Amino acid sequence: MEIEENLSFEAAHEKLEKILTAMNSGKLSLEESLSLFEKAEKLMRRLEKELKTAEQKIEAILKGSNGELALDSQKKPRLAPFTEQEF
Repeated sequence: MEIEENLSFEAAHEKLEKILTAMNSGKLSLEESLSLFEKAEKLMRRLEKELKTAEQKIEAILKGSNGELALDSQKKPRLAPFTEQEF
């Protein structure tokens, strides 16, 4: 199972799930388990990086015109439903 760099987020996540299922099966040798562990670690790092990038994009969208994140009274990002005008 090679880790392709051009996999979509969803495909990479699915590959990670398959690796974890195989590792949890208890049917792999130590060498196979170590190899899959390394691949799983690479996939997790990649997925985490992509999630962080998406989070940063969302935060940029939620920021007001003054560059500050719009927060509610509980210091959480203010949420509002989209209107048709925003599309």
